[in-house]
Amino acid sequence: GGPSPNGVQTTTTNSTHFEPLHKLVAHPDAYILKCLISPDVRTLATAGSDKVVRLWSLENHFALDSELVGHSKWVWDCVYSVDAAYLVTASSDGSAKLWDIAKGEAIRTYNGHHKAVVCCALNDSAVPDPGRT
Repeated sequence: GGPSPNGVQTTTTNSTHFEPLHKLVAHPDAYILKCLISPDVRTLATAGSDKVVRLWSLENHFALDSELVGHSKWVWDCVYSVDAAYLVTASSDGSAKLWDIAKGEAIRTYNGHHKAVVCCALNDSAVPDPGRT
């Protein structure tokens, strides 16, 4: 056992112990409900019980890039578009929102749920056109 060359991992006979490389106070005095790294590995999104999604720069030592504010209750889930330009969020306020990350604003709100929206998914990958060769 003992530290690995980078000082992050130690191994004993039956277990492995990991130490964090970085600790981030993303949502002070609130619960973090989701953490997600963007497909381009440039941004970390954190969603919290403080009704906010925060976007953190992975290229700039976890500096806060922006805050997506617009839900009125807890934000439970988020998912990036495949190009990392958009984010969909799900909230206890009964809505899901589509955010333009570059603008930092919701460009569409999906209402109609009578209870909390606690998860979301997005499939925006390219679908081949069967008529094209």
